Amino acid sequence: MFRRGVRDDTMCDHSDDPSGIGPDTPLEGPVAARPVDGTGTARLSRRGLLVATAAGLGAYGLTRTASAQGGVLGALTAPGQALEPAVRVQPTTTTTTTTTTTVPPTTTIPLAEGEILFPIVASEGDSVFVLDNFGDCRGSGCSRSHEACDIMADQGLPLQAVANGVLTKKYVDSGLTYGAGHGWTLTDETNDIVYKYFHMDSHEPGLEEGDEVEIGQIIGYVGETGTSGAGNPSSNFHCHFEYRPGNVAQDPFHLLQRLPHVDFE
Repeated sequence: MFRRGVRDDTMCDHSDDPSGIGPDTPLEGPVAARPVDGTGTARLSRRGLLVATAAGLGAYGLTRTASAQGGVLGALTAPGQALEPAVRVQPTTTTTTTTTTTVPPTTTIPLAEGEILFPIVASEGDSVFVLDNFGDCRGSGCSRSHEACDIMADQGLPLQAVANGVLTKKYVDSGLTYGAGHGWTLTDETNDIVYKYFHMDSHEPGLEEGDEVEIGQIIGYVGETGTSGAGNPSSNFHCHFEYRPGNVAQDPFHLLQRLPHVDFE
């Protein structure tokens, strides 16, 4: 019961206050004071207590956050270290290989079907002509026939293999006025054709009977050994060239490659 101007302290008993804060509990921290009672003691309101508690927790959280950030920043300012040793990767180099095929000089003019590569390596300005003399009479009383075409040419012009094959026989000049003189038999086993070269000045050094040769390979040089040589003053330099499919002599005149600077008579 209140009287005007008189306060009943029994109505303000805080013994049941769950906060445990009584009128004589000392206050700490920056909290708002309740009105001063008659004894002059400041009283803390429950609202002020909650605000103070929240402010304290916030300050604690900020302190922990600043501490953690300081640790991270401190770690980032230290020198970096690699987790594993660095391995240098070698650059990839691509090697391009260029293959060059050397074409024999005599194959610069393509052969037509059935043509025979011209046996002599002849250039413009060389004196070369082919006699159409296959089957001409030879020997006393025409006892035999000529089984080749004679290709007249300057002494020393190169003679070449007209096909891939094997040098199956080597002829060596005996110094007589008859016979093959220096020469070769070239056998093309793949096509069953035999070619013969007689009266050469010399053989290509290093070649021997049984050697394999390729088309266009030099095998000897134009001369006049054998029948047309041995002191014959006519300087009858030529190649006796035989073409023998199945080892049977046939006329090669119309099959020989036609070079623009070679005469066919």
